[in-house]
Amino acid sequence: MPFLSWKVRLAESLCQNWNLTQISPEELIKDFSLPPKPELGHLALPCFKMAKWLSQSPVKIAMETAQMSFPTGVTATPTGPYVNFRISPALLGRETLQDIFSKNERYGMETSPGNQKIILEY
Repeated sequence: MPFLSWKVRLAESLCQNWNLTQISPEELIKDFSLPPKPELGHLALPCFKMAKWLSQSPVKIAMETAQMSFPTGVTATPTGPYVNFRISPALLGRETLQDIFSKNERYGMETSPGNQKIILEY
């Protein structure tokens, strides 16, 4: 799915830009969340872990992170101790449609290994 692939691309880019060995892109992906307001962006990343490792304030880390280079179509904005990422809607839409057309009726189907417990709450 394109949105998940963007998380991976951003995490890889951040790990490379920060040059941190303490965290892998796989670990960083877990820290991404949705901003509290849609107008802030598509993804939010708290900078508390990086601040701890770099011995700097999370606000400063967020400001510095927003100035880094990211994949084409991504803009980053610092908001307090968070960096909010916005992905170009045209790019995200194009990649989503390509994914839908390439997978046809299999688009959106679960691809993780079996033998997993799934809990549905209502």
